[in-house]
Amino acid sequence: MRDEVELMRTVNGVLQGKEQFRNRYPTLICGGIVQLSDERGGYFDDTEDTALAALDIASNDKAHPDSYRVHKRMALKPIGQHISAVKSVDELIVVAADVMKVYMEIRNSCNILHRDISDNNVLVYRDGENNVHGVLIDFDCAIKITDEPRKATRPVMTGTVPFMSINNLTESPVCRTALDDWESIIYLLCWIGTQGVNDSDQLERREKHRLYDLPIGRWSNADARDVRDGKMVHMDSRKNFSMQIVKYFWTRKSYTPLKSLVCKLYGCLFQNKRLSSSSRGTSADFDELSDSESFNTDYANSSDSLSDKARDYLDGNLDPSIKDPFERRVFFEHEICQQLLDVISKAGEEAQKRLRESIFEP
Repeated sequence: MRDEVELMRTVNGVLQGKEQFRNRYPTLICGGIVQLSDERGGYFDDTEDTALAALDIASNDKAHPDSYRVHKRMALKPIGQHISAVKSVDELIVVAADVMKVYMEIRNSCNILHRDISDNNVLVYRDGENNVHGVLIDFDCAIKITDEPRKATRPVMTGTVPFMSINNLTESPVCRTALDDWESIIYLLCWIGTQGVNDSDQLERREKHRLYDLPIGRWSNADARDVRDGKMVHMDSRKNFSMQIVKYFWTRKSYTPLKSLVCKLYGCLFQNKRLSSSSRGTSADFDELSDSESFNTDYANSSDSLSDKARDYLDGNLDPSIKDPFERRVFFEHEICQQLLDVISKAGEEAQKRLRESIFEP
């Protein structure tokens, strides 16, 4: 059974003293199972068993510990604001960079996967000098990596639908990794880049286009299968991603760094130049991707060619019988994650620099 309180104790114990991550993750003040008093003045744990017993109903979920309910509460700090509290694109990039840097530290040092990167789980925190930081919260869906075997059958679907990875939406037997959470941050940045980072931009967007009338609006469909099918198309090729998603980003100059960041993250994850075409995109039906590699954009690599020798790629010696590009990429999780982290860290530094310079502008 997942225990968010214990996971937070683990995170706090490992990250405590690492100043670069201070106020980027929740600090646990206290937490545990809620206890209720009985008629005799005693106390008992508030769990699914006790709740159902009062109704003379027996719990059938003990064989499925992930769905067994225990009422817990936690007191955490710092107190942040919703991600919509960012005042500019550069603040958004700084927040996203902070969150993914601490995410990777938790992944690598604590062996914990968050599994729910979404708009409600990324907070904005301003310190005493009004510097903006990102805080990753809500580890309710998180697991220790050892809790889910690499070859688990149909891992449970978790997260927030518009930002779920394709693997997650598909309930694929491919094991969940940090790559799924990186996919989620791409979706989150695309969502905000389309609707606008602040209230005035969002209001103007609603006056011009209803978000749900755009291709990205399909991601908010209540039917997870339809969301999956949409993302399979949108993320399959550079052309699709550019023409169906990035095309509808805000056209203001201030959004240019966000477009650049999103395209680079997409390139690292879905069209990685260090992997062969067999490990790219979303579909195993390569013959149907007629112009996936021919569309030239800012994030396309002109030196990348399907004629390159297979041995030049990281996956050159991977079993060719593995057809699913998502499964193939799992074998290179560490290398891909490091590339993604380098990209977002650099973008965060550049955005921070622009924010500092803007303070001194007349």
